[in-house]
Amino acid sequence: MSKKLTISIDMGAKNNGIFIVKSDGKAIESKKASCIVVDNINFSKVSRTQNRHKDRNYKRRDMAKKLLAELVDLQSFDEEQQELVRGLLNNRGYTFLSTATEFEGVTVETVEFLVKYIEPLSK
Repeated sequence: MSKKLTISIDMGAKNNGIFIVKSDGKAIESKKASCIVVDNINFSKVSRTQNRHKDRNYKRRDMAKKLLAELVDLQSFDEEQQELVRGLLNNRGYTFLSTATEFEGVTVETVEFLVKYIEPLSK
């Protein structure tokens, strides 16, 4: 006869249960149940939301840096210039070109950068 061990786990928020049954096919040889109570659980969504936003921000920064490395040969710049560009990409406003408000215009440096590095890629 083959023996069988069945483990069932119930993952609740505060109460977690486990039920273990050992059988030899048709008859139950032994069974045991246990409940684990987690007292220090926090149901607030604030910290989870903050962590989610933080993780999304880290991923956005990494993607922006990888995209820039694909488009522009950063090795042609010296170390200080590379650090400056990577530092700008850590800020959200520098990862996309936007002229949404009257206070935010496209600078001459941005246009020169686009003409020098991005336009040749589109040809």
